[in-house]
Amino acid sequence: AEIEKLRDLHKSRANLSLLFNGDRIAIWGANYPHNAFPFPSLHAAKGDISKLATEVFNGIVNQYSETFPAVRRATLIAKDEFTPAKNAPDAPIGWQQFTPSEKALVPPLVVLIEESTLPSQSLTGFAKMLSGHFPVKLAILNGNPQTPPETGLWALTHPETFVLQSTPGVPAHSLTGLRRGFRYPGAAVFHLYTAEPFQHGIDTNMVVRQERLAVATRAFPLFLYDPSVAGSFSERLDLSGNIDYSNDWVQQNQQLSQNSRTVDSQLTVAHWAVSEGRFRNEFRALDKSEWQDNQLPLAEYLALEPQKRAEFTAVITLENQQKQKVRIRVSEKLVAIAEQRLRFWQTLQELAGTRAAVNRVIIDQIREESAAETRRQTEAIAAEYSEQLAALDAQHWQIYHQRLTEKLIRLYANGSTESIQQSLREFAGEND
Repeated sequence: AEIEKLRDLHKSRANLSLLFNGDRIAIWGANYPHNAFPFPSLHAAKGDISKLATEVFNGIVNQYSETFPAVRRATLIAKDEFTPAKNAPDAPIGWQQFTPSEKALVPPLVVLIEESTLPSQSLTGFAKMLSGHFPVKLAILNGNPQTPPETGLWALTHPETFVLQSTPGVPAHSLTGLRRGFRYPGAAVFHLYTAEPFQHGIDTNMVVRQERLAVATRAFPLFLYDPSVAGSFSERLDLSGNIDYSNDWVQQNQQLSQNSRTVDSQLTVAHWAVSEGRFRNEFRALDKSEWQDNQLPLAEYLALEPQKRAEFTAVITLENQQKQKVRIRVSEKLVAIAEQRLRFWQTLQELAGTRAAVNRVIIDQIREESAAETRRQTEAIAAEYSEQLAALDAQHWQIYHQRLTEKLIRLYANGSTESIQQSLREFAGEND
């Protein structure tokens, strides 16, 4: 009866442990018991958090290394299969000696950091931690998706690590990915874009919309890599959480804010950045008297060869509340950011095998190669046929000449003019 009551008190062992650092997280997460963590947590203000995470996880494993042998012994005793002479004493064991069912009982360790702190951390330490098949879940909060390093690509260099790049603004994708990542028995990386109202210059009620817009404009594309999926690397990498994921840009207009929406047919990174105050200096609204024919939408501008761009100016066009079109000039700095994000997106498409342009190029190349091979074989067959035909003609005339010579010799030997003429007529008729 007491056990039945205890079951509902939710006082069982912790489902996970948390280790975190970062100034933004520490504002609310470092003060126990006022934080929101219903499990053991540790705030690492300074130092190499990857090394600390390894030590914390080893401590957790050490607790179970003594417990599991005792459980194994108790199980054998309960089954009346335990014999002191046959079964070894309850010596401590390590992670590699845990059975799959025992490893599933070890609560995962979540390491939560801000991407801005990555340069001060040891990526080698993180790489070692992720390659050890330990249930360590590295969650990285990203507030500036337009700047390198490409944490998502770095995570993909660990083929046995579950990788999720998502944002709370797309809960269907982020929650599904987080659940799958926590269920994955090995290491996982969660790279999450989180908009910051005060730092980014947006209203608090626009956070979710801004996170969704970052996805739609390729500023922060979504993807999920699951090593447990059978098949090749491209089959394990899923980009389907993105709109129009086989194209460079999303082909639709969207509401950018309460006061404006897009007019351009293709959404670019500039359509996301124009809604944030931190990029205010990268845009300039053009008066209608300044509109010119050499002003191109940013997507078309980026499609030009670099040497041709000097003749044009990159712009985006919005529509205000009065349904009036507003043309905005984009700075060179933001053009460079948009191009960098486009290259990153195209890299993901190539890795996942979904880039339509690349697929078309490959298909066209195969068609050209097939057509060239067909022409080559046709020409070779025609040349061979011509040679054989010429040889047959030569052989035919040789035989004809030999027969004619033999016939003439026989006729000449007979000495009859009429007989010669008659034989020539018959010979000519035979060879028509």
